[in-house]
Amino acid sequence: CIIVVDRRPNSSLTSHKLFRSIMVVSAAVVSSVPAVRTAGLLLSSLCRANVAILSQKISLLDALVARHGEARAPTIYTTPCPIVGASLGQHIRHSMDHLELAALVAVSAAHVPTNDTSSPPTTTTTTTAAVELYYDKRVRGGTLEKDMDEARKRIVAVSEELLNLAERTATGTIHNDIANIPVKAHFVLSSSTDENNNDVDDDDETAKMMGLTSTIGRELGFAAHH
Repeated sequence: CIIVVDRRPNSSLTSHKLFRSIMVVSAAVVSSVPAVRTAGLLLSSLCRANVAILSQKISLLDALVARHGEARAPTIYTTPCPIVGASLGQHIRHSMDHLELAALVAVSAAHVPTNDTSSPPTTTTTTTAAVELYYDKRVRGGTLEKDMDEARKRIVAVSEELLNLAERTATGTIHNDIANIPVKAHFVLSSSTDENNNDVDDDDETAKMMGLTSTIGRELGFAAHH
């Protein structure tokens, strides 16, 4: 376990530091329990780390209303910042596209219960087929980046799913190795060749899609850090 310590004076607990703190605590706890439970503890910590990030989004929406009022806040939410060229709504939609996809994969993998729910599971699943994720096949626009109320509903819904998953992990009602289920995460890269090194048209995004080996746990970590 590598622990990164921020020694700068008066430093605040940013989202990245919060994520690191949660994972460091998780590592400390994991080292003191049997190996059969470590994956479950990791999954629970990753879920709660993402919930913490989602809570910050809710706080941002609340701050927007508190500062500008209910009537003006929606306009501020959808107005592009002249410096970065995007609105708060667009940034939240972009972040949620990644986080919600990783959360959906984890929640879907948890649908198969263990045989014995009276105690934490002591066996692992036999899932070997990699789950396919396509981060760049997103629908830009839509109600999420234009409607604060819809954005809040979506954030709360994903947060509740992750909290439920963390609680089910703690009670042993799901398999304990969901975090280790293999994933193939696909991205569109700025390249003139595909993953087999064949030349492709620069406008053909599908051909430039690269698949990277990962796990559900790694993607939840990526989402929390993203």
